[in-house]
Amino acid sequence: MSLTYKDVTYQDGIPHAVRVLGKGNKERVVVLSPTAQRALFQWLKHRNLEGHPTSPHLWSYTSGARKGQPFPARTVQAMLKRVAKKAGLKEWAKLTPHKLRHSYASALMEAGRGIDEVKELLGHASIATTQIYVHVSRKRLEEAARALPDVLG
Repeated sequence: MSLTYKDVTYQDGIPHAVRVLGKGNKERVVVLSPTAQRALFQWLKHRNLEGHPTSPHLWSYTSGARKGQPFPARTVQAMLKRVAKKAGLKEWAKLTPHKLRHSYASALMEAGRGIDEVKELLGHASIATTQIYVHVSRKRLEEAARALPDVLG
């Protein structure tokens, strides 16, 4: 929620990465996925069409009494639940922005990325912390087991 325009880096006019501050004011750069790039591009376009590029905050109100003020964390959580419910997710009421980190980590692993890459993208100091976030699917576990040669012939 505290991201500002200056935290975004662009490549060919499209948002490419964001600079974030983690725990202990540890700074890292997170490269955006193509989907995240398009979503951020669309949001920034909306913000500019609403005539409010003057606020330094990326995630801020575009109208009303709070125009330009950043969204509070509870507002973001409520938006996420509303969108998840509208999308028909079964457990929309249990969804939180933090749970999206778990989904992100698991999706990266499902896409074949290594735990070390996921660790860096999440900004963890330890792989042990990253392992808490990663949930490997049964399909991947079966593929891993089938990858071993049949030594009994």
